[in-house]
Amino acid sequence: MGYMTGGTAKALARTAALLATSGCAQLNHILADSNYPGARGIVLEGEVRSVDTRRGRFQVRDERGRGMRTVNVDRGTHIVYRRREYALGALERGDLVRVYVEVDRRGEAWADRVDVRESVNERRRDRY
Repeated sequence: MGYMTGGTAKALARTAALLATSGCAQLNHILADSNYPGARGIVLEGEVRSVDTRRGRFQVRDERGRGMRTVNVDRGTHIVYRRREYALGALERGDLVRVYVEVDRRGEAWADRVDVRESVNERRRDRY
């Protein structure tokens, strides 16, 4: 039997690790409903509901209305808005984001990259 390499092997390994962990139940439907490029992990789109800079995480409400997700960030996380990078504290409740997520062995979601699609300030301006 041959060996798998590259993106396919990574995707299968991530899926197996995700399904084998006890905390994965909350992320299973993200896998089922989201774009899942092998090199990036899970792509989550939604609205920022809270930001905890002290603990290095934020919550996103799925744009399809399927619940809240807590996503962790670390020093390697890129938070990008209009081609500029920002710190976690720049995210605001109400920002619309696309989050590229990797899931660790414990089933915790870690953001690789956060793209701010539309800031809450833009959304407020557009209403008036």
